[in-house]
Amino acid sequence: MKKMLLIICIFVFILIGCDTNSYTVEKTDDGGTIVYSSDYGTTYSYDELPINIEYNGNDIKCLYTEIYQEKAEHGYDIYVVASIDLSELSEDDIYWIGKDEELRISVLLTNKENDVEGVSMNELCMLENNNVRRIVFYLNDTYRYTFANSCLSTFTDIKKGKQTDTFIYKTIVSDNIKSTSEIGKDLLEEISAAFQRQIENLQNLY
Repeated sequence: MKKMLLIICIFVFILIGCDTNSYTVEKTDDGGTIVYSSDYGTTYSYDELPINIEYNGNDIKCLYTEIYQEKAEHGYDIYVVASIDLSELSEDDIYWIGKDEELRISVLLTNKENDVEGVSMNELCMLENNNVRRIVFYLNDTYRYTFANSCLSTFTDIKKGKQTDTFIYKTIVSDNIKSTSEIGKDLLEEISAAFQRQIENLQNLY
């Protein structure tokens, strides 16, 4: 909800104008665009991956965001995998990023055919290998139509003290969406295990 409010505020600023001390649009050296800046942090927009995010003198790398769909009995199930590389960070930095919740990734999906409008996808599971994390997001429902031509936005939030910088990668999904069979065996096994944990947690409630 906070993320959606920020997005709305950005477009309101564009439409009505505001103080240049709080709103700027300028290019960055790495091809991004600063779309909003305030005392609480800066929001950057990117059209391509990877994105390098500076953290304590090293880089966090947003490697890729991929969308997958699975043919269900009467429609389609949708998944997104976002990959982020922390291998340049020290063990201490990785520890504190987790403990202080300084890194957060979220995904918004829009697909007109399925009446999905800026829906925040649920985080299902995460698999880490050599400090490269693959995070799986999904939607609870099965949808009637394919998710081709969807708009996919990935938000990477980095907390630095009292400020939080946000890095947005936005892309339009092509007609050729990958099947979940292409995710990879290790990640498919983790997805299956995550759903099984959800079932067990529900059973424990009764």
